[in-house]
Amino acid sequence: SIKKLLGFKDVKEIEFDNRNTLQLKGKDLAALLVKGLFKDVNSYFNRPGFNADEYKRNGKFNPLRAAVAIPNNFTTSKIQDMVDCIAKLNQFKEIRYVYEAEAVLFYYLSNYSRFNDGKASSDSETILVFDMGGATINATVVTANKILKNERTKYEIDFLGKIGYGIGGDTIDYCIAQFILSYADEFPQLKEVQDKKFELANLAFEIKKEIIANYYSDNPYLTYLITASKLEDFIKESLGVSIKIEEESEMYEYFFKDSGRCKLFEHPLFIDTIYNNVKDAVNEVTGLSGGARIDRIIFSGRSTSFPLVKETVEKQLNAQKENIKIIALELEESKMAVAQGACWYGVNNNSKTNAAFGFKKTQSADKSD
Repeated sequence: SIKKLLGFKDVKEIEFDNRNTLQLKGKDLAALLVKGLFKDVNSYFNRPGFNADEYKRNGKFNPLRAAVAIPNNFTTSKIQDMVDCIAKLNQFKEIRYVYEAEAVLFYYLSNYSRFNDGKASSDSETILVFDMGGATINATVVTANKILKNERTKYEIDFLGKIGYGIGGDTIDYCIAQFILSYADEFPQLKEVQDKKFELANLAFEIKKEIIANYYSDNPYLTYLITASKLEDFIKESLGVSIKIEEESEMYEYFFKDSGRCKLFEHPLFIDTIYNNVKDAVNEVTGLSGGARIDRIIFSGRSTSFPLVKETVEKQLNAQKENIKIIALELEESKMAVAQGACWYGVNNNSKTNAAFGFKKTQSADKSD
């Protein structure tokens, strides 16, 4: 994840085929990525024949304000680098930033009736937002109190606890890749590819998608996380080596599932690196909140779809016994929830220059409002 490079002063060196080199700091690489993303968005909205007047000003897509979502574990220097990446576009008059987990909370509040069977919002709720994406775990405990101001519903938000861990989808991919490589003695061909980091990451990602799909499949006859033949195919396509995996082999035993249990998820690599960190995140954030009783858990982020992540959180909170309502955002909705929640926050605070999270008035954007 490019976010892991922010906040550091060390220089990354890119070497091209013609042996020329380019030296960039993490924030420079991130700025290039942001520039490319904005260029794509700009081209999309300004393409000929596209009727999107509500997104345009004077017939042109020209946004002047930006809302940036940041992980809970970002230091001040990382936040500054993130905001500076956006400011480098010389596009926006102001940039607001909000933590990702809080953005998910705002998405939930702005869609309250949809998540609560059409009911109006309650007077008070204490909510754990557990967001696990590609590179981070963001866990936040908040109390949302509904008030009526100028005949409009408003929320007073009290943040009781907030933590961020550098654990996410990248970590899951790492565990899968390391598990495969741990059988290099059984499959000597794997010794040749131990340094192919990009290819191993791609292999792990493909295996992970297959694991998620098969683990949650409704097919009662599906007794594996991935077929042996498909595992062979993935290894050949990603690493360029051919191995024969027997269903009776020690490695493949880990990919069978029986009544929801899978040996793979009980492997020390997964327990120590993923699930124990999930437990620690829940314990730490609830400890910071003073043991407040949780009414809702909101799961977001694509990595909460990995087997036993949500279950681990619920078990730590004894959710079933405590009658805690679970709201698990679907994968596609999860991707949009942070962006929409951040924008909802920005719109509802557009008159404030001392917002609770962050505000930057840019000097570089010579724009008229």
